[in-house]
Amino acid sequence: MKGTVLEAVVEDELPRGLYAVRSEDGRRFVASLPIRSRHSIVKLLRGDRVMIEVSPADTSRARITARAGD
Repeated sequence: MKGTVLEAVVEDELPRGLYAVRSEDGRRFVASLPIRSRHSIVKLLRGDRVMIEVSPADTSRARITARAGD
């Protein structure tokens, strides 16, 4: 089951490889990187625009799928 895809901005880096992101409509999510991205050197900075997929089970959680514009 796929979740909703949104564009968001990275607000902060959290412990354990998580990021606080805010969508264009103002909602805040705790987002993680996919496992394949964690194994390569990927660093997101505050202000980076990313595409996220919101979890259908917990709407406060999301997965970062790509940098917006990449």
